[in-house]
Order: sequence, then C-alpha cells, then structure tokens
Amino acid sequence: MDTLSSKNDIYVSKVTRDMEVDKLRSRIQVLQEDITSEFRSQLSTILEQHLAGLEQVSAPRENGDVKGNKRSKGKQFVARESLLTELFEISHIRTIYHIFLAMLALMFLHSILYDLAELDSIQLSLNIIVYAFGEVRLTAELWLMMFCSAVFIVYPLFHFWASHRSSNPALFDWLFGSMFVAYCGCLLYLPAEQVLHHRLPPASSFIVILEQIRLFMKVYGFVRSNAPMAMASETKESDRCPNFNKFLFYLFVPTLVYRDSYPRTSQVRWRLVALHFGQVVGCVVYTAFLLERLVLPPFQRYGLGRMTWRHLVVHVFGSVMPGMLCYLCAFFALLHAWMNAFAEMTRFADRMFYQDWWNVTNYASFYRTWNIVVHDWLYEYIYTDVARLRGKFLATLSVFVVSSIVHEYTLMLVFNFCFPVLFIQFGVFGVLLHFFNVRSAGGNVLLWMTLSLGIGIDLAFYAAEWYARQNCPSIYENVYADFFSSRALSCWSGNGVADTVVRASA
Repeated sequence: MDTLSSKNDIYVSKVTRDMEVDKLRSRIQVLQEDITSEFRSQLSTILEQHLAGLEQVSAPRENGDVKGNKRSKGKQFVARESLLTELFEISHIRTIYHIFLAMLALMFLHSILYDLAELDSIQLSLNIIVYAFGEVRLTAELWLMMFCSAVFIVYPLFHFWASHRSSNPALFDWLFGSMFVAYCGCLLYLPAEQVLHHRLPPASSFIVILEQIRLFMKVYGFVRSNAPMAMASETKESDRCPNFNKFLFYLFVPTLVYRDSYPRTSQVRWRLVALHFGQVVGCVVYTAFLLERLVLPPFQRYGLGRMTWRHLVVHVFGSVMPGMLCYLCAFFALLHAWMNAFAEMTRFADRMFYQDWWNVTNYASFYRTWNIVVHDWLYEYIYTDVARLRGKFLATLSVFVVSSIVHEYTLMLVFNFCFPVLFIQFGVFGVLLHFFNVRSAGGNVLLWMTLSLGIGIDLAFYAAEWYARQNCPSIYENVYADFFSSRALSCWSGNGVADTVVRASA
C-alpha cells in the first residue's frame, strides 16, 4: 500500500509540474505576443509620423508658396525628431545600441590584453588623433576668415544690390553678379591653397574643406532664394532683403536651404547637447582605434617593396568590415549627433537629417534618404533649376556630376594627392546603379554588399597611395604631375625604396 501511495504521489506531482510548465509556456507566449505587438505599434507610429512629414515636405514643391513665407518654394520645414532619436525610445532598438557599445568595450579590452600578452606593454595611444587634428590654430584661423567673409562681404553686398538695383537694374545686376562670382571663386580657391601650402593633417584639412563647402552652399542658397524677390518689381522695399539676424541665424542652423523662418523648439536642453557632443568624441576615438588597429597596418609597407594584385585584393576584403564600422561611425557622428547638437543649441525643430536609408532596396532611394540636408540643397538649387531648363534626365546627371566633383575635391585636398577612385565610383557606377531599380529584400542585401565593398575599395586604395607617397620616391620632377599621378602604381613593379636598396647592395 505504501508503494502504491508513493507511486500515486509521484504521478500527481508530475502532472502538477506539467500543468505548471504549460501555464508558464502560455504566459511566455502571451508576453511574446504583447511585446511584438507593442514594438510593431510603436514602429508603425514612428513611420507614420515621418511619412506625414515627408508628405508635408513634398507637397509644397508642387503647390508653390506657403502663406507667411514669401520666399518658400520647395521644401517646407516641420517640427520632428530624428529617426534614430525616436527609434531609441523602443527598448529593442536601444538594446542594439547597447550591444554596439559592449562590442566596442570588448574590442578595446582585447587590444589591451593582446598588448600585455605579446608586447608586455599597452600600445593604445592617441597619436593618430593628435596627428590628424594637428595645426589647430591655423584651422581655426581659416574657418574664422571664411565665416567673416560670408558675414561682412556677402550680406552687405547683397543688401546694397537689392536696395539700389531699381535705379539701374542692368548695371547693378552685372556688378553684383560679377562680384558674387569673384567671391565664390576666392572662397573655393584661397582655403584650398592654404590647406595644400601648409599640408594640414587629414582631419584638420577635412574640417576646413567641409566648412568651405558648407559656407559656399549657404551663401549660394541665400542668394538664390532671395534674388527673385529682390528682382521682382512688385516686391516692397522692406522685403527685398532679409534682415541681418535672419542671415546670421541661417549660417548656424543645420540646414542648407534658406527660409525666412524655421520651426523652433521652446528651450535648449543642454544636457542633450553635451550627450551629442560626447557621442561625436566617442565616434572619433572609435574610428581612430579601427584605423590604427585594423585598417592601416597592412598598407604601411606599400612602396617599400614589390607588391602583387593578390596582396591588394586580400587587403581590400580585409578592409570591408572595419571600413563599414568607420562608415557607420561617421554617419552617426555627423548626421545624427553633430546635427542634433546644433539643432538643439539653435532650437531648430526640424531634425529629419536622414531617413531609414538602411532599409532601402536600391541606390535611387539610398541617395534620397542617406543625407537629407545635402539632398534638399541639390534638389532645391541644382535639380529644380536644371530640370526647368533642360529636363529631368539632364538634371539628374547634373546632380551626380556636382556630387562626384565635390566628393573627389574633398578627398584630394584632405590627402594632398589626386587618386580619383571615389570619383569613378560615384560618377560612373553610382549613376548606373541609380537606374538599377530593385524592390525586394534581395535588393537590400545587394545594396549592403556593394556599399561595403565600395568602402573597402576606397580605404584600401587611398591607404595604399598614402603610404606609397611616404615610402616611394616620386618619378616626376614637376609638382603638378606628381600630384595627379599615382605612386602606388609607379612603385607597383618593385621600384620602392627598400627594393632599390636591396638591388644596390647586391
């Protein structure tokens, strides 16, 4: 009887345990469904808000002016947060961000442990950052001169022209047009000449050239937006030129499209500003770490001896993953953290600096969503004008030509040599891929593969040329010939310094 009772107790206990397991499984399934439903609901709400904002932006491009902003044809600004800011409110997306930070910390820890185990000392340093951001004083002086030229030359010149052209339109238009073109030429030439003359380090050169391009786009946008109002005979005298405060504010807000007014927030959240600038610093440190540890070491002996295409192919594919991480850091630092920091400080409410470019399935959508700030300027002041005169196809090609030239111009001055890999990628393959329209998940995979490979090619070729110019003597006596030639290719056959020394000693 005791044995039978014991068996019954065991059976009842097993049944009870199974029932508890089933209840727990049911609760987990319900919880999973609730979490999934909440995630989909929040994501749907965010996408609907951005879609509504996009419709508000695109509609005025067809409907014309909006009451209260007489110069506003084209993009309309509305108050909205950046997409990542809203996505980070979702715990699941925020966890991905935390995973990224954890991987960063583990990579640093791995490097420290490796140095201690193999070299008996920690080799982590800030040398690459100190070198890249050198010549701080000259960089600040160049920026200040460019900024002051916009404030004390462009605005007074435009104000004088707009206020006096009615007395003799032909003469004043010719004088203003000539002087503005001369100013733009000086703005493009003088800072570039100083960067090349003083051989500024890469990051400092990048700052000067980006500010040069930004200010050029700003002043062109200001003149292009306000010139039609100044030239219209029915325009009141007081409306021919915006007041100086509007122009000065426009120089600082994170947009390249001029408007008399923008949507504003009620206050500045300085803690958020500090957070965004901290994220910029973190991305710079992370990028420097990736370059110093994973990207640059394979290329440091380029130009010292014979290299083969096998080496280059291996190094290209070895640069894909760290290059993609650098690319994502640059995107997050510039288009999210930096832009949002300035938007917060200026209380600029429209913070759609990018859209969900990581979800697109073709390059046409990628170009429109990757950098909304530049895309708006290209659409407003290049595409629209050319399309009105020459048609949409030529307008599209014009945008690609301008973008390709500016990208290559930037890298040419940053690295102090012309090696037009990015120009070929953007101006040739970028145009072809623009018309290759795929609308499936496979298109998204293809985009990520080609984008990653393109970044790996850029890093490999520019790094190879950079170190070849340090290690291999030039075969040209003319400075300009050397600037527009490739030492990596001229040293490819084994004419590097080390190879020459070996042959001489033999």
